[in-house]
Amino acid sequence: ERCPSCGQEFEFTYWDAIEPNQDPELVSKLFDLSLFAYTCPHCGHTGYILYPVVYNERNMKILVYFVTPTVENNIMYKQIIKPSFMPGLHRQGYIFRVVQDVRIFAEKISILCLGEFDDRVIEAYKYILFYSDKKKFGKIGRADFVKDDKGYNFYLLKNEVVDQVVPFDQKVYDKIKSDFFSNSDIHSKDIRVIDMKWAKDYLSQFMNLNK
Repeated sequence: ERCPSCGQEFEFTYWDAIEPNQDPELVSKLFDLSLFAYTCPHCGHTGYILYPVVYNERNMKILVYFVTPTVENNIMYKQIIKPSFMPGLHRQGYIFRVVQDVRIFAEKISILCLGEFDDRVIEAYKYILFYSDKKKFGKIGRADFVKDDKGYNFYLLKNEVVDQVVPFDQKVYDKIKSDFFSNSDIHSKDIRVIDMKWAKDYLSQFMNLNK
């Protein structure tokens, strides 16, 4: 790679795939984003190089693709999100997700690999409580589901800075799951992009959502 600050070249390691059972250290680097970080050995400039990578947890049958939102990768993204791409995985019981934000990549993996929560219910939870009630929470840039030393919480960010920390409520989660997912055919569908847009579109069939 070439440093954007001094123009000198330096070595940078790219990973095509992360398999936690084989590379547990890479998982830690993914969560703290050091997997994408660099420090120029010539001038000390630091930054991030984002690139496509897949997280493959074979034992839990979880596959999460991170595709950087560039013009070059847009064709790849459009192919991967289609059920016709590796269709056999869904039939084998795999959870297949595709994201374009590196922090959402880490969050998605964390949610799915906990084995306790459905990421579709979590996204619905976020939308119902935080995004649809702008009078209470204001305009939120992002709501991250985080397990910290106090348990499970939602970090509400504005301009990439944590503005509020809201405790996760298991009873609310259970009610949303019961009300909107228990009798739904969503579980038979191979939907790979689960985000706020998906949550709003999905919930609109059950409730009148503010535009």
